[in-house]
Amino acid sequence: MLKLTQAQLEYLSTLKELTEAEHPEDKCALIWVGGSHAYGIADEHSDVDVRAATMPTMRQILSLNDYGEKHMPDSDMVVRSYLKVARMLRDANPNMVELANLPIDCILHCDDYGFRLLQLAQKLAVNTKCKSTFSGYAYQQTMLAERREHEGDTSKAYKAMAHALRVYRMGAVLLKSGEVQVSRAGIDQEELLAIRHGDFDPEQYDLKLLHAKSRFEEAAEHTRLPQPVSDTELQDMVLPIVHEYAKCLFKE
Repeated sequence: MLKLTQAQLEYLSTLKELTEAEHPEDKCALIWVGGSHAYGIADEHSDVDVRAATMPTMRQILSLNDYGEKHMPDSDMVVRSYLKVARMLRDANPNMVELANLPIDCILHCDDYGFRLLQLAQKLAVNTKCKSTFSGYAYQQTMLAERREHEGDTSKAYKAMAHALRVYRMGAVLLKSGEVQVSRAGIDQEELLAIRHGDFDPEQYDLKLLHAKSRFEEAAEHTRLPQPVSDTELQDMVLPIVHEYAKCLFKE
């Protein structure tokens, strides 16, 4: 069962950018695990990518300050402001698009505002920007695999190869139908796990990657996904939620 470590709970307790709460996790609107665990292709060596979204404090609201994001030292935990997450969703960040269809067992904490962020994810993230962000991320993973292989680090090379194939396939479906297939269970989970463990034929992999890339490019050319919302539209979607939260703070 996925859960926050004691060190991560202590880190949340120390962040001055977060609201006061009796329990550290209650300082966040939403805490989730992304990456390989969300895709269902994690192994015993996989990092646990913990991500969190937080509502603003009274000081941040009054000063119109947005802290953006905080990275926990020596950990794969990133804490971001509500607005920062919303912007990343609108910009179709591949690591944030997963919120549009996150497996329920990857949600570690979710309050009412976190639930509303999950509802916003589908409206914000599924847009034509996915063409460039997903292709860029797949290319990045392909180059990373080549570099790691050249360095002799086959484990990380295989991991990057699996992700490159996943991103092209996931992106092709998203661009064609609007469906965000985060979990690979029942799709290509076993195949991707085999690649991660080096149990594959390199020539067959190259053919599969080429085919996946071709399908992605075809889907990108004919996609009917909407354009990303403008800054004004984004504010119109997010600010009422923050305003409602602010009224609760003032009542306290």
